[in-house]
Formats: sequence, structure tokens, C-alpha cells
Amino acid sequence: MQARYGKIQAKRFSDQVFEHIRDLVFQGDLEPGQQLLPERELAKAMGVSRPTIREAVRRLVDRGLLEHRQGRGTFVRDPESARIANPLSLMLDDNAPTLAELMDVRLGLECNSAMLAARHSTAEDVAKIEESHNEMRSSHTKGVLPFTQEARFHVAIAYAGRNMLQVHLVKYLNDLIEGVLENGEESLFDSPAIVNSVFSQHEKILEAIRSHDALAAFHAMRTHVASSIDSIATRSLLLARKGRVSPMGTLREDTG
Repeated sequence: MQARYGKIQAKRFSDQVFEHIRDLVFQGDLEPGQQLLPERELAKAMGVSRPTIREAVRRLVDRGLLEHRQGRGTFVRDPESARIANPLSLMLDDNAPTLAELMDVRLGLECNSAMLAARHSTAEDVAKIEESHNEMRSSHTKGVLPFTQEARFHVAIAYAGRNMLQVHLVKYLNDLIEGVLENGEESLFDSPAIVNSVFSQHEKILEAIRSHDALAAFHAMRTHVASSIDSIATRSLLLARKGRVSPMGTLREDTG
């Protein structure tokens, strides 16, 4: 049977625009609530036609990353509405996972992410990870590190692994974790000692990736995420002793 070879088509401009804006959102360069440039200005800035921009933006809206606001423009979705559209949330339906369950999944996912980054990262990727780390150092205040900032470091690592499935999983899992933290008014990094420890752990992860040492990157990331898991377990145990939660981490109803 004669094979039918077709011409290779270059990636459509709308696909490239979609991917570029998606990456800006995932990496935090476009922040929740931030407005996109008007269509005409965006087309000029990116060197493409307005219909190309329109198609890419439509897809980003369909994916739940952007939203149109009548008479105001197009915005990056705010965290709450973005979490509602999170594909992992949709799969879970009403079975909301606990913070401990999410962190257990994060352990395996992030270790693999660091390993991939060590194997496939370029100098540009490493610079992006380092930039994210430096931004955290310069912007955290009063000994508290918001999870959003920490998550950007991990998304940058995922991008360095050159696996978009990994990027999506890391991004959406971290969004779920951030939602649980906000709803519970908790923080994983709520003291100067913990924040300094996080920065030290990040530096070890970064150095392993820079050195392309996959095994060292795996273990450095495991130490980092495991320390958060240990903190959650310790906090849960302390609250249980005070009668606020059960040992499994579920809230108890007030009895009087």
C-alpha cells in the first residue's frame, strides 16, 4: 500500500499566540485580574492580525484562563473563578481533597518535575527559575511567603522539563493547594525560620538543575516538599490536641 505523505504545515499563528499568552498566565507574568491589551494593540505588539488574536483569546477563555467582562475588556481570571474551571476540580466533582492528600500527590509530581528539568533545561530555563527564586527573596515580607509566589518557582521548573502535560499538572495541582490554603486561612510558610528554610531548599534544587544532576534534583525536591508535609502533619496534630480537628485533619463542629 502506497503511503500518502502530506505537506507539513507550520504551526498556526493563533496556536502560537495561544501558547504564548497561556505561558504568561501560568508563569505569573500576567497576574489574576490583570487586563490584556485591547485587541488592536495586542495584535500590533505580537505582529499578527486581529482575527488571529481573537481566535487565540477565544480558546483561552474556553480553557478558563481568561474572561470577557462586558464593556471593560478581557482579563486574567481571578483565582476563585479560575479554580472553579480547574480541570482537576471538575474531575473531583464534590470530593474535595484535603491539604495532606494534595501534598502527597505534589511530592511525586514535583520530584519528577525537578528530574525532567535537570535533564532537559537550557541556560534560559535556569535563568527563569533563578529569576523566580530571586523575586521571592525580594518580595516576601514579615516572615511570610505566599504560596502563589512559591508555586511560580515550581511552574518554572516544570517548564524547564519540556513536557507540557507536566506543566499543566503542576499548575493546576498548585492552584488546588492554594485554594485549600486560602479557605482554611493557613500558610505553609508562616515564620521567618520556615521561609529561610524554603529559600535554602530552593537553592539546592536550583543548583542541581543547573548542574543537570537529575538524581540530586529529585532528592532536593523531595526534601523540600516532604518538609511541608511534615509541617502539615505537625500542625494537624497540635490542632487535634486542642480539639479543633480530628487526627485525620477534618474540622470538628463546635459543640457549645
